[in-house]
Amino acid sequence: MGMAGAFFYRTFSYSRLVFGLLGTTSVMFISAGRFMVLQFEQWWYTMGNDLKNVVIVGTNEAAKRIYDKIAHNASLGYKIIGYFSPNKNGAMKQTQAQHLGPLSKVPQYVRVNNVDIMLIALDYKDHPKLYELVRDCEGLNTEMMMVPDMVELMSTSVGVHELEGIPFLKIKNVPFTTWNLIVKRAFDICFASFVLILLSPLLLIIAALVKLESWGPVFFKQERVGIDGKSFHVWKFRSMEVDAEQKTGPTWAKKNDPRVTRLGRFLRRWSLDELPQLFNVLKGDMSIVGPRPERPVFVEQFKEIPKYLDRHRVKTGMTGWAQVNGLRGNAPIEERTRYDVYYVENWSLVFDIKIILKTMRAVLFGKDAY
Repeated sequence: MGMAGAFFYRTFSYSRLVFGLLGTTSVMFISAGRFMVLQFEQWWYTMGNDLKNVVIVGTNEAAKRIYDKIAHNASLGYKIIGYFSPNKNGAMKQTQAQHLGPLSKVPQYVRVNNVDIMLIALDYKDHPKLYELVRDCEGLNTEMMMVPDMVELMSTSVGVHELEGIPFLKIKNVPFTTWNLIVKRAFDICFASFVLILLSPLLLIIAALVKLESWGPVFFKQERVGIDGKSFHVWKFRSMEVDAEQKTGPTWAKKNDPRVTRLGRFLRRWSLDELPQLFNVLKGDMSIVGPRPERPVFVEQFKEIPKYLDRHRVKTGMTGWAQVNGLRGNAPIEERTRYDVYYVENWSLVFDIKIILKTMRAVLFGKDAY
């Protein structure tokens, strides 16, 4: 507002530097203010203040996932009262949530008790009950949100597109526009080049130590599956003994893996063995951020998992949304897939930068790298 007013007020003239400083400091102060408000809000919720009362409607895996996410994170501002079940069996029995009764009891309970939000997670076969539930809850000042089931298998970002007056549900988009591809590729090249130049002395030292510690090549290359299901060779510093899989066959690394060398254990702890993949990024096989590439044998095993192959609609990455959320190593592949697909369908350059920053934090303070 101040800069806009100065444009019309001609008595004083301001240099471009003043306007630059005003713009920069405004962004800084606004961002800092919002960050402080967010931190205070999370602390306020953590202390148990002004929490929104939530009931879960459903007992399937989606309902259990909702409970696990909310119950263990008070800073979100929600308090789970309990759940209502469409049937006697279900995954919610594995939780500590209180069973409040069948679906038919929902309207009366919400009417009598202070319920702010109703989170609905019903299977498709229970949709007729959903219609009855919505109808019976008319006039109640309670927010209702539903986790999609069939649509969730196709997309996490369903939109409406109108074509000559005919509405269509858009259940899958192209992950990147041409401009987005240019922006992401330019960022990858600049970031990878900068890191390689900055860490070139470290790369030479690691290469020498690998060669000195044990017999064998410095680098280890392995076939992985990338964008559009095409194979490429990923490069790493060798952290295992030569021919480590000669007896075991293809297998994931595990904690305290006896095949890992002493230096390799250090490199894996700090993710230094991954640095040669920067050359994969420059070559165009990979991106800095994206779903982690898997070996063809594992892709063949996992391809029946819903939406697993959607991971290959973008370039695989050195780090990803699943990894920075603790889903690496032997984490459930279904959960990893869910995070990877979310990244594919919600990409932005800011999202990439956020993942890179979280990766740095995970490398410095994380303990699940092996």
